[in-house]
Amino acid sequence: MNHDSLRSTSVVPVDINTVLFHELCEILEISPDELNISSNNRQEQLNNALLQCQIKCPTLTLNFLESKISLQEINESLYEETANSISIQNDLKELKTTAENSQYVSYDGTFIWKITNVQEKMSK
Repeated sequence: MNHDSLRSTSVVPVDINTVLFHELCEILEISPDELNISSNNRQEQLNNALLQCQIKCPTLTLNFLESKISLQEINESLYEETANSISIQNDLKELKTTAENSQYVSYDGTFIWKITNVQEKMSK
């Protein structure tokens, strides 16, 4: 019996995508290992960027909340100042009215009437 003619062969299932991938790598003269390394490097870079984002997120959230509270305090302060300003304006209007009305009061408490156009009214 000839042992050379009876070689044992093993059948391995072939994935068409894997075959096409290897053929494409041969055409581009790139080894699949280089692509895997490149892919791993990109994945590592993405993971590092994600980690940096996760580290910065709590700090940024805290800064945002502090800014929000600060803006609320400023808004309340401005509202109080506006309310005070309106109150002061009303007080000034009342004071002006009182001052205008006091022009017609004598010092002895007698009310003086201001009559305009006396000559014209007397001639009628």
